[in-house]
Amino acid sequence: MKSTIQNDPVLRFFKDSIMARLGGHLRQVMLFGSRARGDATAESDYDLLVVVDQIDSSVTQSIDTIAGQALIEHGAVLSAFPITEGDRVRRRYSPMLINAAREGVAV
Repeated sequence: MKSTIQNDPVLRFFKDSIMARLGGHLRQVMLFGSRARGDATAESDYDLLVVVDQIDSSVTQSIDTIAGQALIEHGAVLSAFPITEGDRVRRRYSPMLINAAREGVAV
C-alpha cells in the first residue's frame, strides 16, 4: 500500500501544494478512509487529515483552493480536514479521528 500512496499523483499534488502554501506551519498530512485501506473504487474521494499549527482563514482557503485544483486537474475529490495537534488530542474520540488513527497513512 505504501508504494501505491507514494506513487499517487493526486496525493503528490496535494502534499507538494500544501507544503508550498503552508510551509513550516504544516505538521502532517494523513490519508485515511477507503484509499488508505486499499478498498477504494475509482470514484472514491481522498480523505485527508491536515495537521497544522493553527487554523485560520489562510489555512482553510489554501486547502479549498488545492482541493479545487485537484478536481480540475486530476478529476479527484479531496475531503481535507484541517486540525491542530491540540484539537487532535482533545477530539481523539471522534469517529473521524478514531478512523484516521486506526487506518491513517502518512502522506
